[in-house]
Amino acid sequence: MLHGLFGSSANWVPQARILAREWQVIIPDLRNHGRSPWADEMSLDVMADDLRALLDDRGLPAATIIGHSLGGRVAMHFALLHPERTTRLGVLDIAPVDYPNRFERMTADLLRIDPSACTTRDELEAALADVLPDPSERQLIMMGVARHGNSFVWRINLPAIRRAAPALMRFTAPPGAIYGGPTLFLRGGNSNYVKDEYRPVIRDLFPDARFAAVQNAGHWLHAEQPEAFLHALQGWIRTT
Repeated sequence: MLHGLFGSSANWVPQARILAREWQVIIPDLRNHGRSPWADEMSLDVMADDLRALLDDRGLPAATIIGHSLGGRVAMHFALLHPERTTRLGVLDIAPVDYPNRFERMTADLLRIDPSACTTRDELEAALADVLPDPSERQLIMMGVARHGNSFVWRINLPAIRRAAPALMRFTAPPGAIYGGPTLFLRGGNSNYVKDEYRPVIRDLFPDARFAAVQNAGHWLHAEQPEAFLHALQGWIRTT
């Protein structure tokens, strides 16, 4: 299960604990996030290769790959490159299309915040409030900060993310690639990230795609409606 941009494996812990009652669940941090190493290069190609290396390291010939937002783009790219290693593909509130880069200003603003100047999480949240008025976005970013002594440090590599964001917002499928295995595109009912007009493009790349929505949820469907999200995901896995 792959998290989105600015997220971490911690985003998946509540859901992973429940899914782990039936399946082995791995929730890695993408490069430049969480506890994973920082790197200058950050593209769908290299992150798909990171995922391949993780499966190799765990001795797994194939796995169900599930990803939210950026994690969904990595999951799609991996499935197209390595269909033989993808048992199923779950794509959460994202599509294989180009999106506007709305992260340029956000990362620039975040880079002006020095978490080492904050000694409490309340101070840190107050500093972030000017940049991120949405409390849910603010809490997401705060998960990308770690305590270091009496202050904090970034766990997300903001300069690398800022450089990579324009390319990460584009999706170019490998030439001739198709993933024909079971695929679920699960969106938030209130989100506009996966529009009906994207379905022909999706089906060209993922001909066995199913479409479903979690009602009363936006982009962060797994956090906003965790029970409905798990019900949809578990039902799909069990029947494919």
